[in-house]
Amino acid sequence: MPAYLPDEDAWRYDLPPVSPGWRWMALLAPLVALAVAAAATFSLLHSLEEDERGYLDDPEVTGVVTIACAIMTSTVDGLRVGGPPRRQAAVLADQNLAVERMIDTVRRIDAADRRSDRPLDAWLEDWDSLLRARDRYARQVSTGFDATFRVPTGPDDRPVVERMDRAADGTCRVPDVLVDPFSAGDQDV
Repeated sequence: MPAYLPDEDAWRYDLPPVSPGWRWMALLAPLVALAVAAAATFSLLHSLEEDERGYLDDPEVTGVVTIACAIMTSTVDGLRVGGPPRRQAAVLADQNLAVERMIDTVRRIDAADRRSDRPLDAWLEDWDSLLRARDRYARQVSTGFDATFRVPTGPDDRPVVERMDRAADGTCRVPDVLVDPFSAGDQDV
């Protein structure tokens, strides 16, 4: 009786034909999937590192800003602009000194932390702008000149104070007496 199985493998079949398009697809699909996964990972990491546009939100920054601003606000609110022109100019100078100290304190934040909260430098520039306008106003007042304080405006012709308040929302609001020096005149301090 002959052997059941032939000497060669009778169960071997030829591979089905594969078109060249499928070969390219089989080679490119994993590469495309890898590129998509890398792009998604990069995008996610970038968005985690990216600062929320226009707002001070880094805890290291907001902690310093909150304390420095509270001290400045307490100081300027406690100084009433009134009396003869020289006294008014002296009070304005004292208020400006409180603002300068706040700005200096915030500028001492570590450079890496400052860069991590992008609007911080622009916010400080707006404070500098407000301070320069107040210095000009104090000089005019000291001479007895009937001056009017004008809040500096930004590129959009809106007062910089609006942008400052929006950037530091909940952290540091610009005190009214810095915008209207005589606004505390009807308050008891």
